[in-house]
Amino acid sequence: MKNIIIWLFYKNPLVSMIRNNIFSGIVVSMSTCYFLIYELYRTEWSFFLSHEKLANYLFIILIILSLIIGTLSSIADYIEKNYCKTQDNFKNDLITLTSKLVRAKLDRFKNNSSILKRNANIFLKITHPRDQINLLLNESSRLIQKHFSLNDDEICITIMQIDNNTSKEKAFFDFSTQKAWKQTKAKTILQKSSAAKNCLDTGEPLFIVDKKKASKKGEYHLSKRDKKNNNGKGSVYCYPSFTKTPDGEKKYIISIVTYNKQIKLSGDKEEIDGIKVILNEICRRIDLELTLKSIKDWHKK
Repeated sequence: MKNIIIWLFYKNPLVSMIRNNIFSGIVVSMSTCYFLIYELYRTEWSFFLSHEKLANYLFIILIILSLIIGTLSSIADYIEKNYCKTQDNFKNDLITLTSKLVRAKLDRFKNNSSILKRNANIFLKITHPRDQINLLLNESSRLIQKHFSLNDDEICITIMQIDNNTSKEKAFFDFSTQKAWKQTKAKTILQKSSAAKNCLDTGEPLFIVDKKKASKKGEYHLSKRDKKNNNGKGSVYCYPSFTKTPDGEKKYIISIVTYNKQIKLSGDKEEIDGIKVILNEICRRIDLELTLKSIKDWHKK
């Protein structure tokens, strides 16, 4: 229903024409001139006297046309502001998020620059990827909550680490924005038909708008929390982070999961594609810090 409303009042070619500044300007100017002339000269000009009914009809038609243009333009402006500017609004907030990350790094570098020792391990001293990752996760969660009207308990961002460098594969959640929650074991998720497993196998990001539908297709594993929240209503975005180090490859899966509400507004394909771009940009910034963490972990051994 929402898609139909957006097409009728925003993407409809007729609405696009009406919102065109040249077209609306001409119609409004013509209507204003006619109204003035009609009011001033309707009892004097021969046209108005000879064609009184036609003149009245034109007056009514222009009033209705002006009302239609004004109403449709207002509705389209509202839809554009609230539904179709997701990518632009997201980008602005993403710039703010990146600014916070850069500022945190800059402050740390400045604070440590005067107390460094020449023979000390400067890399370990000034790089704190775990702090940066936690900052990114929390700020990203707040950003997504803001744009999709989510409560704090309706979203969780996690980072799963997969360690293949030992005789036995280990999988565990290394980061989470909901530290008090009891998560499904990472190993269990990777043994099921899940978004994380798919992302790990393909090495490509995956966006599932409707977890409930995906679970029926065997593309998503419903957790206990999913089943408690409208039987899986929500969305999930998974992003792989792989870094090769001298002792092997470090693998992480970043997951952004919502409960009870989906990560969408209109459901329009263009909007969904825009959301994917933004979520990908968020995860790329996290990936940068995970790469630094992988290098630091290897260096500390």
